[in-house]
Amino acid sequence: MFLNGGFATRRSWRRVLARPGGTHRSVTFDARARGRSGTSADCSLRAAIDDVDRVIEATGLDRPILVGWSHGATIAVCCAAECPDLVGGLVLVDGAHPCLPAGRGGKAART
Repeated sequence: MFLNGGFATRRSWRRVLARPGGTHRSVTFDARARGRSGTSADCSLRAAIDDVDRVIEATGLDRPILVGWSHGATIAVCCAAECPDLVGGLVLVDGAHPCLPAGRGGKAART
């Protein structure tokens, strides 16, 4: 499952998705208030994590590998930390910043 960066849309992954040659199932979606998802009054990290859980459930994915780019990397880390049994692995590309999972202080980790 591919998680977009900041204000990117699922279209950002087109070239990447063309590479595996159809040997793996790939899921992309437009995050809240981006692309074709429509508007939203709640674009919080908590809402983004919940949306990933909903997409995993709706698509029937079994322990997907989350590929997160920029802000999507932050969301992927938080999802994996919060629900480790739900996520099969992580690929983090140009992560936005070191972070603590949601609900664990709510502040970025300092390195």
